[in-house]
Amino acid sequence: MTEEVLQLHAELENLYHNQAKELRSSEERYRSLVENSSEGIYRSSWTGKFIEANSAMANILGYDSVSDLLETVTDLAVQLYVNPEDRKRLLDLLQVHGRVNNFEVLCRKKDGTHVWISLNSRLVRDADGNISHIEGIFQDITARKEAERKLSDALEFVQNILATSPAGIVTYSSEGDFISANGAAENILAKIKDFSLRANFRESHFWKESGLLSEAHRVIAEKSLGRTEIRVTDAEGDDLWLDCRLASFQTGSGCHLLLTVLDITDQKRTERALAEALSQLEGLLQAATQVSIIATDTNGIIRVFNSGSERMLGYSAEEIVNKETPARFHLASEMREHAAYLSQKFGKRITDLQSLSYMAKKGGYEEREWTYVTKEGRHLTVNLAVTAVKNQAGDVAGFLGVAQDITERKRAEEELRKANRFQERLLETALTAIFLVNCDRVITDVNEEFCRITGYSREELVGSPCMIFADQPCKEKCGLFNGLSGEDHVWRKQCTIMSKQGVKLTVLKNAALMKDDQGEIIGGIESFVDVTELIEARIAAENASKAKSEFLANMSHEIRTPMNGIMGMTELALNTELTEEQYEYLSAVKTSAESLLNLINDILDFSKIEAGKLEIVPINFALRYCIDTTLKSLAVTAQNKGLELACHIPTDIPDGLVGDPGRLRQVLINLVGNAIKFTSIGEVVVRVAMVEQKEDDILLEFSVSDTGIGIPPEKQKRIFEAFEQVDGSTTRFYGGTGLGLAIASRLVELMGGAIWVESAPGKGSTFRFTARFGIQRETETLTIPSVTPELTGLRAIVVDDNATNRTILVEMLASWGIKTSETDSAQAAIDAIKKAQQEGNPYSLALIDYMMPQMDGFQLAHVIREDPSLADLTIIMLTSVGERGHAKKCKDSGIAAYLVKPVSRQELFDALTLSLGKGDTAQSRRPLLTRHSIRESRKRLTILLAEDNPVNRKLAVKMLENMGHTVKTAFNGREAVEAFESHHFDLILMDIQMPDMDGLQATHIIREKEKTLGTKVPIIAMTAHALAGDRERFLAAGMDGYISKPITAKELYEAVEKSGKDLGKLMQPL
Repeated sequence: MTEEVLQLHAELENLYHNQAKELRSSEERYRSLVENSSEGIYRSSWTGKFIEANSAMANILGYDSVSDLLETVTDLAVQLYVNPEDRKRLLDLLQVHGRVNNFEVLCRKKDGTHVWISLNSRLVRDADGNISHIEGIFQDITARKEAERKLSDALEFVQNILATSPAGIVTYSSEGDFISANGAAENILAKIKDFSLRANFRESHFWKESGLLSEAHRVIAEKSLGRTEIRVTDAEGDDLWLDCRLASFQTGSGCHLLLTVLDITDQKRTERALAEALSQLEGLLQAATQVSIIATDTNGIIRVFNSGSERMLGYSAEEIVNKETPARFHLASEMREHAAYLSQKFGKRITDLQSLSYMAKKGGYEEREWTYVTKEGRHLTVNLAVTAVKNQAGDVAGFLGVAQDITERKRAEEELRKANRFQERLLETALTAIFLVNCDRVITDVNEEFCRITGYSREELVGSPCMIFADQPCKEKCGLFNGLSGEDHVWRKQCTIMSKQGVKLTVLKNAALMKDDQGEIIGGIESFVDVTELIEARIAAENASKAKSEFLANMSHEIRTPMNGIMGMTELALNTELTEEQYEYLSAVKTSAESLLNLINDILDFSKIEAGKLEIVPINFALRYCIDTTLKSLAVTAQNKGLELACHIPTDIPDGLVGDPGRLRQVLINLVGNAIKFTSIGEVVVRVAMVEQKEDDILLEFSVSDTGIGIPPEKQKRIFEAFEQVDGSTTRFYGGTGLGLAIASRLVELMGGAIWVESAPGKGSTFRFTARFGIQRETETLTIPSVTPELTGLRAIVVDDNATNRTILVEMLASWGIKTSETDSAQAAIDAIKKAQQEGNPYSLALIDYMMPQMDGFQLAHVIREDPSLADLTIIMLTSVGERGHAKKCKDSGIAAYLVKPVSRQELFDALTLSLGKGDTAQSRRPLLTRHSIRESRKRLTILLAEDNPVNRKLAVKMLENMGHTVKTAFNGREAVEAFESHHFDLILMDIQMPDMDGLQATHIIREKEKTLGTKVPIIAMTAHALAGDRERFLAAGMDGYISKPITAKELYEAVEKSGKDLGKLMQPL
């Protein structure tokens, strides 16, 4: 029995746990539905306090979170409802019905603004029937309510227009049935004899006889507009003129016809009366050829245009009469201005055209000046008199304008006024000191500035000889009359004068002779400006600039020299056997040193910008090598963040350019560095595109695209200003001085280009800049052949999950005649490789990315090597992250080459030609090709290193020996010269500041000695200076280039590899 009880207990306990688990699952599903709903869901107490709410409700009401809503709103009626009575109405309805749907109410958001809500609420009672709480769903219907309000306003607006319009408006169905008419239509159409407004227009005799019916048929069929003027008989038998306009329009019930009608009977009578009056005047007006006479009707239409108007304005009467208004000849701005003046004066709106005749209409006559514009576009100033023309009843029937051309008179008057104003105001308003003298050198007039500068009053100066203020040199060498010799020249000179207080002033003086109408000299005019303070300020500024430059040069040397030792030794130490903790500490030292160096460089460059000394030094360089080496320096940073760093340069862009590769590299490092810094996931891609190419130069566009955080539009212009970043949090989180983009912007300007950004928050950024370069006539770099026998016709497959990388690799391979396929996964690659093998058209080469989902590159290589039929397939591994142990994996997997991205064209070409070249075909017995092994295959050099600092000397020696070169050292310039005389060197690395004899002196002596030897050794300067003019000084001394301290192993390698023609045997990448 006990066992049965225990078994039953266990079953009940199991049942209980299952039900509890299902209940929790159900509750979780419910919670998920509530939280993810776009509608507000809530529970509240009967007394008006929230019990529960979801995020959508908090968002609609403008609260930061649900907890913010529940804690803030404690009384729904007071805090949430704009009208607390609405809450009471809701409760009453709930008590009666238990549920309320679509209850619309105006609520108050957290910030005080209002929002319209549609509520669906339910009253919940407990088991005893007592009220427990209220629960419901509500939607934001503010947009709908606003649309309803606008629709109501629009309907009311249209109804008001119809009611107040003087035009009759009638609507019919397309079948002809009457729909509606406004009051004006009732009044106007009621005048027509035997006409029924509400009759079907298709059956109306009036519509047929007047021609309206045929016009209506056309308008409906073509869905166009129509207009016609008709004359009918009214109930009294008089003529009634109507202006009828037709239009078709579509509604939900079908096509309809709109008739708009105006009673123009009075207008027609006036036009007829005016035509009669004008015909009587026409003969007289045409006889007046020296004045323009134009007559118009009350609407402004020109009815008379006499021969004088034709002569003055260039139009024929046929072009104007009954077609144009006088506005055709008037300057629009003048009409607008006069219309605004009249409107303000008389308190009513007067149009531009009415402004021409309003005063004449009001007072019978107006005369004023206007500007006429001729047919050829010339402007004429005219005196226009406008008179109102009245009919026999005394009503205005039109207007007559008589204009006389006064352009020449006005021009002469204006020239005279200008001359007078100039003579009157010149002396008083000029900011330069001015005085007049007669032929006896007696002062006849001075201006206020002259008195202010010299300290004399006008009374003291006028009538006195000009020598009163002249310093001794001016007294002896006055050239106003003797020097100019009567010629119409201006005498300019810097000299000194003496003020009344005895102070010597330096002035810049201009002097000229004055002549009368017969050309006789009547005196002279002199002016000068006091430049005493300007000259003193210039001297002070030059001294300050010189001191600043010297200070920066010294600081650069003092900081960069120890920095060279810190960074270099740290880099060497990192390449030794270290514990993980030691590696971490040294990496932190290296990163901090690099940050400090970047800060120093930014400050120095910004100082050059401020001083206007940031310069571009054009030299021959290889574009692809410049970009490839730049990206290599940033690849590790990208790799550490798991980012793809890629570069695409089309093959049609020339490689041998003339420009400043250092400055180009500086801009790219800043842009790519920023892209890596602000990108967490995805890729950074550098692209180069040709904008235009001429015979001697080329304009290129560089772009750096990332998938990072993006930049808001309002911040995009500011980021190119000094010390500006997207916001303060950017600086705190990512670091930086805010100088990089300002410097890059200035460098791009100096390279003849522009820089801009395209970005959106959360969608990444693309920085673009253009730069202009010269094209080398004879390119010194070695060119990779576009087609080679070793590679042409080979089949290759590219396997990479990144589309950008695949595109770049496929284009490179295709440029060498390799037929290439691509896949985005390892499994797809396996299928393609096996299929090609089965079809008898196998692949010779596979380029495989290491980091791929599902199956990485090593796993794919292992699968390939397990198939004996694929033994001849050459595999090259590409990776963004070089890791320890990969070399062994490559050997175990039969991988021929292992390259770290971004891969340059040269590296890929080298890897292909070496791995596919003649020799042992067994992959396992071939040495693994890497970037370093390719580099090591190049020529070893014998290098002389002249460096007095023992730390830096030891550092450079170690770096050079690690590259495979032989190094001999010298402590100073004198030892360097002695070493040069006794040994042969391929290259000399020369420090600039050394004791006994500096690097510039040593270089000069070596170059002199080479003249007798007939040889030249490349000399590269190593300097801690980094100021404007350094490069020019080094090159002038005979050096071939220079590198700035602190020097990294990579920078030293690049400098050695690019050192000039004598090192041409070194392979130069494109």
